Amino acid sequence: MSNIISCRGFEARGLQDDEVESLVSWMSPSKNELFLVSSRFVHPLTKGSFFAYMRANRGDKHRFYSVYDTETGIHAGHFEIKNIDTHHRNGTGAHIVLSPDFRGKGRGVDLLFLLSKVGFEALSLHRIGLSVHTTNRKAVAAYVGAGYSFEGIIREVLVSGNGEERSSLYQMSILAPEWKKLSAES
Repeated sequence: MSNIISCRGFEARGLQDDEVESLVSWMSPSKNELFLVSSRFVHPLTKGSFFAYMRANRGDKHRFYSVYDTETGIHAGHFEIKNIDTHHRNGTGAHIVLSPDFRGKGRGVDLLFLLSKVGFEALSLHRIGLSVHTTNRKAVAAYVGAGYSFEGIIREVLVSGNGEERSSLYQMSILAPEWKKLSAES
């Protein structure tokens, strides 16, 4: 991504290699926290495994973004938009994470507005979907606050803990007209 997209005090830029170390530390402080952000990775997440994931997925159908606070210039977060389908104009938000310094301050909603702006304005999507653990109440509240709607529950789809526990996910989404209305109101 050559252009910087700004929204609600954050800006999105294409993820750079030197930003991966911070991202890995934010995503993987514990096995449980990594599992809540991504069931794809194994704890402890390393720079090498994230670079391998990036190499395998970079392209037109998968975009990686770093998020910066516009006031301080501090690297504040990360998100991806994957499964980009330009014909049907759909994509999936993934690996949405804020730096611990920005958590608990209501900035998750701002990050999601930025993700939506990138998806709807820069990528011309009509729908952005995502999945979130049913137990991740703070993330769910942020998604709802940013206008995402519940579509259903994907029941017991993931193995967690000792391999005998199962986790479920909420499927959520937002459509371009919904986001345009919300962004005009805020």
